[in-house]
Amino acid sequence: MRVFMPDGQSPKVTLYPGDCRRVLASMDADSVHLTVTDPPYFLDRLDGDWNQARINYSKDKADVVGGLPIGMKFGREQGRKLQEFLAPVTTQLYRVLKPGAFLLMFAAPRLAHRAAVAVEDAGFEIRDIFAWRYTAKAQFKAFTMDHFVKRRGDMTKVQQSDVIRRLAGRRTPQLRPQFEAVICAQKPREGTFVDNWLAHETGLIDAGQTLNGRVPETVMTVEKQPKDQFNGHLTAKPVKLCEHLIRVFSAPGQMVLDPFVGSGTTCLFHLQEAILDVLCDAYPEGEYGAGAAEIGRRASIYRGPAEMKMNDAIVTGFLYQLRDMGKVEQADQQNGRGGWKLTEQEYERRRDDIELG
Repeated sequence: MRVFMPDGQSPKVTLYPGDCRRVLASMDADSVHLTVTDPPYFLDRLDGDWNQARINYSKDKADVVGGLPIGMKFGREQGRKLQEFLAPVTTQLYRVLKPGAFLLMFAAPRLAHRAAVAVEDAGFEIRDIFAWRYTAKAQFKAFTMDHFVKRRGDMTKVQQSDVIRRLAGRRTPQLRPQFEAVICAQKPREGTFVDNWLAHETGLIDAGQTLNGRVPETVMTVEKQPKDQFNGHLTAKPVKLCEHLIRVFSAPGQMVLDPFVGSGTTCLFHLQEAILDVLCDAYPEGEYGAGAAEIGRRASIYRGPAEMKMNDAIVTGFLYQLRDMGKVEQADQQNGRGGWKLTEQEYERRRDDIELG
């Protein structure tokens, strides 16, 4: 969860480790201005029991005969299980969102209808379905039938060759994927658009935001981020895309919620700024650095049991990203343990911004 702050002001980000169904139940009703989230797609192995080790094992076996890439196995039960999984989540989201607030939910195109039904059954109005379009990393996954034919023991070699000739290179029905769906839903307003905005500041969009110099559009082309430039998460969404959606569907100073934080895309930019603010204020030019736990505490980045190592791991992950961007570097703390501080270049840049501001 985070507060979308006006430009030039420090963001406020809070991470709540735990099952979102329990965390949402503890939140106040009508308290959130916008939800942007990327739940499990419930394609093969990408479900409610998401386990990276299990996924990696399956990826290692995908090149053998009979193996399929992650998410390629089909089954009618996938949509049903997705809808069942989302039902309690969308019910809680309906409760915590303000009247007129929007829910933006990413979904796999072939199961988006099931996700939309779960959202609608919770009480939301389906306003639209957007397309996040990408091209650079789109893999053509349709299989030829040749190797299946060659493995058939009920055919001679001559018969196999004849069948392959008759198939003429035809493949399984998967076109090159170039988009993912984004379900746009809205909690019913109270009164007119104007009445609802005056009461809750929700229900209207900022049409001045743009990705391409034009007004906001239902097809948004943003290329996927290379995993080696982000954090290696299997299904990370582009920061640029999520920031655009947040700016269109909410206003500065409002509360934005992501119950499936995953790679942290929806709050990445603001988490980075919160971390950099702490290092700039508390350890501007010192010889020593700060540890992840202290940075997280000073930035008020997370809430939850202090002993949970997940908190430190989350902050450390963002620190490594900032290191790769040349903004922070590792430095020992006063106690001799490893820590972090701003690079000289980043400190100078931030000092110049403060002076100019």
